[in-house]
Amino acid sequence: MLVTIGRRVILRHSGLSGTITELLDNQLVNVCLDIDGDIIPAFIDDLQPYAENASRNRTHDQSVSNTQAIQGSASEIPRGVLLAFAPMLRSDATPYAYQVFLINDLPSSILIEYQRVTQDTTTPAVTHNMQSYSALRTDEFNYDTLSEHIKIKLHAHLISKKGTHNGQQNTIRLKPKAFFKKVADAPILNKVVHLYEGLPPFKNITGKPPRAKEDLKKYTKDNITHKRKSTRQPYVRVHEVEEFASFNSEIDLHIESLVDDPNGMTSKEILACQLQHFEQFLQKGYQLGIDKVFVIHGLGKGKLKQEISRRLQKMNKVKKFKNEYHPRYGYGATEVIFK
Repeated sequence: MLVTIGRRVILRHSGLSGTITELLDNQLVNVCLDIDGDIIPAFIDDLQPYAENASRNRTHDQSVSNTQAIQGSASEIPRGVLLAFAPMLRSDATPYAYQVFLINDLPSSILIEYQRVTQDTTTPAVTHNMQSYSALRTDEFNYDTLSEHIKIKLHAHLISKKGTHNGQQNTIRLKPKAFFKKVADAPILNKVVHLYEGLPPFKNITGKPPRAKEDLKKYTKDNITHKRKSTRQPYVRVHEVEEFASFNSEIDLHIESLVDDPNGMTSKEILACQLQHFEQFLQKGYQLGIDKVFVIHGLGKGKLKQEISRRLQKMNKVKKFKNEYHPRYGYGATEVIFK
């Protein structure tokens, strides 16, 4: 049996169930009992998996690295939007980081915004368009970050042919003691994770627009940020006025648009060239006081999009970014909004 922090187990001699909270040495662990919450030491040889069925015996090290959506099958009872934290393990089976998955366990597509907040940092809000019964890796953080009072902010709307509606939001606080107890099989992912209920099932699950038009009106008003003037008041030198007026707020990162002859370039060289143009473009747009820009990366295998997303999350000048459907770019571009 793979022994990891957060693993659900049963004590062979007593039949009590609990969760491993600490690895004391190669023979002994601490177990938090389900019955009363007491933490007791136990020998690894005296433990067995919480359940013997195949789904329960999946190990934590089956991590998902693909950022594309994972499609699942319909649940008997929709559970809403779930947050799954999958441990990434060292060779000694201890976690060093967690992959964060959004799970849409609903029969309707949703538009969902995700943001992680700690004592010291706030990641840019990222918006995802998720199909029904699908999962998507949206974030990753180190094991030590659990002690920094993590808050996950979610804001989602149903999507129908008439637009987005029935918005709801929630903030999930990750407390280490409770975090290690929330171990379960995640739907769609089909793996053992630390599982939280992010948002309950929407009241209007059929996708029909709400009776009260105020909700949709308020959502539209709150989200038309491009009509608002930026709160930034950058100092623009005289010679930059012309640059501001002529600045193209989109960049096409297809290699054919960046270099005259891409033949002979390796995949690493192509990616490095694309990212260099991407960072120069963002820096120039921010310096000129542009409110938002579009980065065209295409679909492909998603490696460029993944690297762009990773870098945007670390940029202090970025307020939020999203990769939702756009009538001009489809899903092949990311919109970046500056602070």
